[in-house]
Amino acid sequence: HHLIKSGGNSILSVIQKWFKMEIDREETYGDKSRFIKYKINHLNIFSDTCITSHFQYDGVFLHQRYPELIARKNEFRIFIFVRDPLCFRISHYYYTRHEAENSIYTLEQVLSCDENWISKLIPCNEFNYKEVMDKYFFIGITEKMQESFDLLADLAGKKRIKLPFANVSEKDDQ
Repeated sequence: HHLIKSGGNSILSVIQKWFKMEIDREETYGDKSRFIKYKINHLNIFSDTCITSHFQYDGVFLHQRYPELIARKNEFRIFIFVRDPLCFRISHYYYTRHEAENSIYTLEQVLSCDENWISKLIPCNEFNYKEVMDKYFFIGITEKMQESFDLLADLAGKKRIKLPFANVSEKDDQ
């Protein structure tokens, strides 16, 4: 589960050395309706395969798109890296501020009006977060990226590999 602005591109650059990658993103299908209609057939997925996607909006949340993978927790191992919500929001601000609708706001304005975006992207809330997070085989922490990734390598029986830094947003003095 590739959570945006949480080190996913760095992780993807390395796990493709471990697994055959199946990219399940809207861009791969050409349009949103086609993406929602078609998904990777889990019957064609083997232990050397990793599906990756953002799963971050209604209709394609992980539990909606691949409920059979969640139900078969012992056969399919789902992992995610999460980030401190403040660091996440700051990173996302800098990543998207060049877009017209975001360029008029300062970082302070964005931080003062935003809710916890991570809980909306997974999705979970204060009442069901434990149940939702328990569906994951592994939850890494972006602020402890290499340490978390090494632990994932050990759990998956894979070689430890040094992670590069990818997709880092340029920041200013805000």
